[in-house]
Amino acid sequence: MKKLVIGTRGSKLAICQTKIVIHEIQKKYPNCECEVKVIKTLGDKILNVSLNKINDKGFFVKEIQEHLINKKIDIAVHSLKDMPTNLECTNICAVLKREDSRDVLVSKKKIEIAKLSSINSIGTTSIRRKVQIRNINKKVKIRDIRGNVDTRIKKMIQGDFTALVLAAAGVKRLGLEEYIVEYLDHDKFLPAPAQGAIAIESLKDNEKINKYLVNINNEKSYICTKAERIFMREIGGGCNMPFGCFAQIHDNIITISAMIGSIKNNKIIRQKITGNTNDYKNLSKKLVKQILVNDGKIIMNELKNNNE
Repeated sequence: MKKLVIGTRGSKLAICQTKIVIHEIQKKYPNCECEVKVIKTLGDKILNVSLNKINDKGFFVKEIQEHLINKKIDIAVHSLKDMPTNLECTNICAVLKREDSRDVLVSKKKIEIAKLSSINSIGTTSIRRKVQIRNINKKVKIRDIRGNVDTRIKKMIQGDFTALVLAAAGVKRLGLEEYIVEYLDHDKFLPAPAQGAIAIESLKDNEKINKYLVNINNEKSYICTKAERIFMREIGGGCNMPFGCFAQIHDNIITISAMIGSIKNNKIIRQKITGNTNDYKNLSKKLVKQILVNDGKIIMNELKNNNE
């Protein structure tokens, strides 16, 4: 590969993630020239509308994908959790080694999430996060916030919010760990499917690029995030629905944990499944069936009715 034109969003985090991708490409192919093309997405333009009111699963990637399809760029770099689960003429040709997949509580005040009071406020637009926060702390105020990670943290520093819940990966990549008060572990707070993973998207029929970039793919991260995205696709959830999923591999055994939450009463249903890593696709589908019984089915019907 002599040259690659790489499409990305223009936020500090997106540019940082693109630099990580370029570093990995040039480690493998030192003579490859990488040109970055910044593309503004609808998600970057519409900042005054809550994500809860937007059902477009490609809200942060669609314009970049159009550039890829029209061959204005060679590859696209995304936060994998932002990508729709159904891709037509493109594919995920590589997933880099995943960063910390957990959510974190970010604040100037060194108070853990369970100890925040009714005079404190947590900023997040994610329904998944809101439901799980309520299961830990019923008193704290939860208020919507939009904007890039660094913009949100600035608002918190200015005192607009006591704390924020954000993805650990983004906070770490931007070098803002000093504001992390608490890591929210998977046993009580499940992340969004594929959270913490950087994906490289290419055209399915671009055999040359796919052949080269598979060499920077991290197989464990690829399988785990694929398992999580299969869960999201099969359960019928978008990127801002109250679903969480996390997969991990140890000694060729994969464990997939998932949750769905009720918007009405914040009830959470959690299930997990374990099996051979080679069977991860079937395990994800079985997990959906496992979670959609009894109260899980009631919650799913409630969510469907809420979106109609």
